Amino acid sequence: MHGFNIFGFEVNTYYTEVLAKYMAGLKFEDLPKEAVEQAKLITLRILGGALEASGTAPAAAAERIAWDISTQGTATSWVSGKRMSASAAAFVNGTAGGILDWADSGYTGSCDAALVAAAAAIAEETGVSGREYLTALVGAYECWQRIALCVDDPAREKDPARGSSNPGSPIFAAALAAGKMLGLRAEKLNQDMGMCVLFHKQFTNLQQATLSDGGHFEDGWCAQGGVQAAECIKDEAINNMTDCLDLPYSYLEPQNDAPAVEWLNRDLGGRWFISERLTKRWPAHQWLQRPLDIAYKLVKDNGIDVGKIASITVGPAAAYHMDCRGEGWDTIAAASSSLPYCMAVSLLGKVPGIDWYVEENRRAPAVIALAGKIRGDGNAVGTETLAAQFLAAEARELPACTVTITMEDGAACCGSCGERLDSAACVQETFRRQAETVLGAEKAGKLSGLVMDMEHATDLKSLGGLLARA
Repeated sequence: MHGFNIFGFEVNTYYTEVLAKYMAGLKFEDLPKEAVEQAKLITLRILGGALEASGTAPAAAAERIAWDISTQGTATSWVSGKRMSASAAAFVNGTAGGILDWADSGYTGSCDAALVAAAAAIAEETGVSGREYLTALVGAYECWQRIALCVDDPAREKDPARGSSNPGSPIFAAALAAGKMLGLRAEKLNQDMGMCVLFHKQFTNLQQATLSDGGHFEDGWCAQGGVQAAECIKDEAINNMTDCLDLPYSYLEPQNDAPAVEWLNRDLGGRWFISERLTKRWPAHQWLQRPLDIAYKLVKDNGIDVGKIASITVGPAAAYHMDCRGEGWDTIAAASSSLPYCMAVSLLGKVPGIDWYVEENRRAPAVIALAGKIRGDGNAVGTETLAAQFLAAEARELPACTVTITMEDGAACCGSCGERLDSAACVQETFRRQAETVLGAEKAGKLSGLVMDMEHATDLKSLGGLLARA
């Protein structure tokens, strides 16, 4: 039965209700093993990325802001190891988790930083079991990806003047995970999604246009907003606010004249989008991964002296991702979106992660010089096209590209097949390196073990002790 709307719209669909019932009824036993493993890896990826980024300016600012609005609480800031409220911790950790661009990618970008930050904060506050956490994480991801595909299906043309909903839609993932762990019933999870619409940020291309590090706070805001949406509903403070995906002009139509509503309930419980993801090897934009893989393999296999490279040509290159600056890159966001920059720092042997993005390396003459030798072949491909190809391949293969390295003596080598590492081993190895620097080897090992054996954890309040600083 549909809820109240004063306009008298006749509503004949049940998309919101179906998603809410799915989320409320989902049990750990329903989850495929691969989906469970992906939920663990997502958690490690975001937690490790946040710990590694804890010394950056955006992370420090998020921490200061959180303390301005928070009292002592039961959730832990991954930036400082201090206790604060769940919503404040979600803001800090969501912001920090996305700074270094480690978040793996789905078909419409990533919800991971907001999702994990919100879910972990509520899990620590409520003391749910590892199985409850994993179930909430997987279910929320499945709902988010369907909502995001509905409004931003890359295979469908969309008026760019509408802006992108990708940075704002992760609030649905954060809110549904939080709501599930707070014990909301199906009708309350329906309202939870309605609150997400009210809290959803402006549809805009501003971040993509300016490449400001201010964009990292979007993940923090989505995490915080998701937690607060669920808490508003839990406290019985909200009436009505249902059917946001069904009621005309509530959410879908303002973003897209022809939303792909067929995605909303498609293969729910049968197709697991969380298992169809690009696991990144490099802390950089998703469409930079394949050319970075190829260049790395060419240099490694051919024993190339990077100092004697005359030029590197990439074709086709992703549009708007060939930014090369003679003075260096002024923001982490600009650097992580630039193929010339990321390829230069990788080939010069900088350690993937925070080492890539410290200002010293963003303005290093050697990096700038090598980046200046990297160019596209003149056949730029729009990111929407790349995303559509990725979706059509069901994430089994990244969009094709070729990298040609030409040496100063005229010799050249060319490749189109990169070197990918085993995703689980790669993520765990990266996490240990990230966490040991901040927490020490003992705590890092225990934290990795807790996450990778999460289904046997009985009370996730134990997270706080492992994240506390000495």
